[in-house]
Amino acid sequence: MSAKAGWALGLVLLLAAGLRGWAAYEYSQEHPLSDAPTIDEASYDAWAVDIASGDWIGEEVFFQEPLYPYFLGGLYASVGRDLFVVRLIQAALGVLTCWLVSQLGRRLAGDWAGVLAALLVACLPSAVLLPCLLLKPNLHLPLFCACALLLTRPGTGGIRRWFAIGLVGALCALLRGNSLVLLAMFFAWSLLPRPLALPNFVRCGSFLLGLGLVLGPVAWRNHEVGGVWALTTSGTGTNLYGGNNLKNPKGVATELSWVRGVPEHEPGDWRREAERRTGRELDPGEVSRYWFAETIRSVTQDPVAHAGILWNKLRATLGFYAVPDNHLLTWDARYVTALRLPFPGFGILAAMGLAGCISGLLMRGRREALFQSEEAGMRTVLLLGLYLATIVLTVTSMRARMPLTVLLAPLAGAWVLSVYRGPRIKPILMACATGAFVAWPVFSAEERTQDFAERDYNLVIHQLRAGPPADDTRALVEGLVTAHPNTSRFRILSAELGFAEALELRAEGGELLAAMKEEAALEVLWRLTALETLSSRNRMLAYRLAGHIHSTREDWVPAEEGFRSAREFDPEGAELRAAHARAMVRRVENGSGSALRTRLAEEARSLLDGLDDEEMPAVKRADLLGRLADMGF
Repeated sequence: MSAKAGWALGLVLLLAAGLRGWAAYEYSQEHPLSDAPTIDEASYDAWAVDIASGDWIGEEVFFQEPLYPYFLGGLYASVGRDLFVVRLIQAALGVLTCWLVSQLGRRLAGDWAGVLAALLVACLPSAVLLPCLLLKPNLHLPLFCACALLLTRPGTGGIRRWFAIGLVGALCALLRGNSLVLLAMFFAWSLLPRPLALPNFVRCGSFLLGLGLVLGPVAWRNHEVGGVWALTTSGTGTNLYGGNNLKNPKGVATELSWVRGVPEHEPGDWRREAERRTGRELDPGEVSRYWFAETIRSVTQDPVAHAGILWNKLRATLGFYAVPDNHLLTWDARYVTALRLPFPGFGILAAMGLAGCISGLLMRGRREALFQSEEAGMRTVLLLGLYLATIVLTVTSMRARMPLTVLLAPLAGAWVLSVYRGPRIKPILMACATGAFVAWPVFSAEERTQDFAERDYNLVIHQLRAGPPADDTRALVEGLVTAHPNTSRFRILSAELGFAEALELRAEGGELLAAMKEEAALEVLWRLTALETLSSRNRMLAYRLAGHIHSTREDWVPAEEGFRSAREFDPEGAELRAAHARAMVRRVENGSGSALRTRLAEEARSLLDGLDDEEMPAVKRADLLGRLADMGF
């Protein structure tokens, strides 16, 4: 690398470090959820805490890719659960990714293409936000870029290179399940160009050895704990169905009616629905195969509609809008100044990267070729197409498309350098065409507003769990209900706020006002549960809240009935089982009719015997069992 380009790259890496460090600090200080990870982040955090405390093996077949939680658990074991330190380490990984991208750009079109590629990734808002979040792309991006560097090196490569490709590719598969598709492609790649020649089989063998060293222990572990030979996870079929069903026309991460949207419950939710449909018990492998078959059946029955879903996912994956999954870029920008700086977003990167891709293909073999190394350029284009296909075939979101940045940025750098060195009409026309494509909106303004509101909803849930409702919590709820009066979960949230306010009033002696708040909340819940269109998940939330309100009022019959109805959707939820057991015991105490009381007492005892100390303290269980014994049950 020339001295000037080296200095320029150094400044770019300093910029990347500064932006990511600044964002990590501001996120830790200002973001209301900085110490309260939600959804997938909460799942990884809890899993990492278990790993750090010594539970390295676990008890179930992996449903989520395991490498990131183990990485996080290793950090917790080393430095404690200090999320700011974790974010700084992830920021360093982000800087490493920028450097690796620069090396890929250099290979494609020279030193300055590498500098431009690194700059595009360094300033990309979604890449600046990423180290703040406890999500697996932080580890996946540098590994995927390293894999791309190994694959794009000119020549067929020897044993060590293909061993490294197998090793790094397998690590990628433990972070993103769609990488398994790529591994199959790499296997075929290792046999080229002479499929029957001995050296090709040697390369293939070294590749498989690298794979086996990483995936072999994971498959063995899954078999030992769950009796299923799964290379990574048992979630392949569910992921495919989640992004390819007719109830999800945009193919984004969405909450189906039978799934609670909380990662720790998802395996059970998908399994119960599959078992309900098939009428028999299924193991994790059978569950995955069932949903895979359901996807194929749906595609076969309505191929035109599914083609539309794939088209929407392609546009959404490459478009300007950062499709949320746990986090929404524009919402988090309220708390992180670096995200509000006027840097080019993913849409601009995609437009330039696609222009570089198409221009490189059109100008291949010519004197003014876009790529300095045609072989490296074509392999990069192929890898981009393959990875893009794996996203379009599953579920798209901001974090799902992040790995594309390490391939788009070098292509974009090559395109910019080509235009700068000698303006040509074809590359410019390509950029205009790709720019129009990525700017074509997939989501309406109403859908984007709803996405923003969902982040406010998550914030309110956190605030209500943290303590008595504050004025800003009330304002958020009122704003959500006013702006989205027909959204059931926001109306349930307003009822939950009313119940929280009633509890606060009771603690202060305001019984009459508390009763009025509770009546108003129950009225909202009654109206919602009367709706036939209410989703199963929201119906469960409404019945559960109604059960807690009636329990506070010591109305044990409607309380028990509410919890029972909620458990039709969530029969294994520890909190619901404990609340239902308590309500049944109290209903037995205050009820009449020996047959009903006997049935309720037996069911309550069965539930109490199935709870452990974490789900209900031993003292409370003993008290409830003692009450039953005193009544002769």
